[in-house]
Amino acid sequence: MKGLTLIELMVALIIIAVALMALAQTRVTSDAMAFGASQSRNATAIAQDLFEDLRNMPFNQLIPGTYQDQIGNVTRTWTITQEGNPPDPLLLRVNLTIQWQEPGRVKQAQFTTHITRR
Repeated sequence: MKGLTLIELMVALIIIAVALMALAQTRVTSDAMAFGASQSRNATAIAQDLFEDLRNMPFNQLIPGTYQDQIGNVTRTWTITQEGNPPDPLLLRVNLTIQWQEPGRVKQAQFTTHITRR
């Protein structure tokens, strides 16, 4: 017998369709992962920018407290506290939380740095 029967052709098409659906799902998953990685890099860059800005400020303008701002779809919340026991007026701790929206959920990253009087 030469050629393919109709059943063999249908089985082959089903196998190809399943393979194509698997490839499509892989693409969707990889795109979502790439987007999440991009957002994480963006959050890290925003955190670094804030820490650089704070380090470049005169030390006496760094007042302990909680602050918040918005950059695009990213919210930054940071707290400045005196570090040590008893608190050392020449050493500050900055805790920073970055939040952003991803499809279906809010993500966040936390960072900490110390700033000393120069």
